[in-house]
Amino acid sequence: MTASLDPIPPVVLCDLDGVVWLAGEPLPGVADAVARLRRAGLVVAFLTNNSSLPVAEYVARLERIGIPTEQCHVLTSALAAAAMLAGDLPSGARVLACAGAGVVEALEARGLRPPPWAGRSRSSSPRRARPRANQRPTAMRWLGPAWRRWRTR
Repeated sequence: MTASLDPIPPVVLCDLDGVVWLAGEPLPGVADAVARLRRAGLVVAFLTNNSSLPVAEYVARLERIGIPTEQCHVLTSALAAAAMLAGDLPSGARVLACAGAGVVEALEARGLRPPPWAGRSRSSSPRRARPRANQRPTAMRWLGPAWRRWRTR
């Protein structure tokens, strides 16, 4: 006896940057094109290599330009990277994320633990070490001491 499976509709993957919008502005006719693909029975999903924003923000941007979308139809590079890390690290592993809110969201969704200051602006991050008079500050100089304290907790 064989179980019948519902056929999976074809999926069209659209890159957000340069296909759906350019420099934040929607490309002409994109909302209508996506609507026509969906009316034809295709699933339309969206990809981006921009990991700075949480998925909900991409969904909101798409909806503002007339393309209603579910979160499960948006894939960011942060989600892909977090999936890879989750395959190699135990749940609850501490990871250093020097990145935006989109990366932090993706890591946490996979059970990984970025530091509590990750995804926030530098002004709201832990106290920065002051550079010597002849040194320029770097991310690791101000993040290093805080990371060492956090990872050993």
